[in-house]
Amino acid sequence: MFIASAAPESPPAAAETWRINSPENLASDTEVEPTAFSKFVINRNYLALEGGRLLLKLHKRPVLEVNPLTLECEVMGWGIKLSYVQAGEVDRVMARRFSLLFSKSDADELTAEDKKLWLSILDQVDFTSFCINRAAPHYVEGQLRRLRPDCYVDWSDGRSEKIAPHVATAFSELEVGDSFGAHIKLGHDSKALSVERVTMLTSA
Repeated sequence: MFIASAAPESPPAAAETWRINSPENLASDTEVEPTAFSKFVINRNYLALEGGRLLLKLHKRPVLEVNPLTLECEVMGWGIKLSYVQAGEVDRVMARRFSLLFSKSDADELTAEDKKLWLSILDQVDFTSFCINRAAPHYVEGQLRRLRPDCYVDWSDGRSEKIAPHVATAFSELEVGDSFGAHIKLGHDSKALSVERVTMLTSA
């Protein structure tokens, strides 16, 4: 079941009074008060995108509001409404909504209503990490200054960087002083998250 915790609010009981106008006629003087919606917290910290290749981190667990009269479900702040029987598809629909608005934003095609919804969604997700994880590796050149015990690389733009051990394994065939080209993926502060397709340019 996709629902982790529930905080339903019980609808107020309608106060019924009866008025007898005549022995032959009974008239109802019932006032029906608005029925309270039930809200559920969806146990999700991530949404899977591109078949699970990318994970979109959620800052806030989504809240599902259910109308007990129509059994219509709304994902609050996402502009998504589903019938109760479709609630099991909420992950896919949320992922689709994010991907659609991201694509429209990237193409500068958001309408005024889209922009309002996009800002609401951005407030609930880790968009920075998503952009980093989605970015394609780009080609750079550098020189291996040291491999062990810590790996250091001098990049062609003048920067010197200490490479994390799990990333430095890509340089296992290189020797100190070797110049190389490689495709790297950058993270926060332009640190190398991954290195692939290493090509030796010169050998010491």
